Amino acid sequence: MVAPDDTVYRMQVFSQVVDPTLTMDDLEKLGDRLDLPGGWRFESYVLTEDEEVVIDGVIVTLQDELQNTYLKINQPD
Repeated sequence: MVAPDDTVYRMQVFSQVVDPTLTMDDLEKLGDRLDLPGGWRFESYVLTEDEEVVIDGVIVTLQDELQNTYLKINQPD
């Protein structure tokens, strides 16, 4: 998910608690199902190589209404 200020929150865990039929194949179109706050958007892509996530001492996570969990990604300066 991407916040209005372009802060990226990368999905860390997808959940089947609310929707037990949700699969990894459904994630590409998950944005069509989410009721995001104004200015937020959902983007989907598959990483083609490993990517290091750098945490600056504070971990920020959030969940959508399906209980999928997202990790705030700090953008390099």
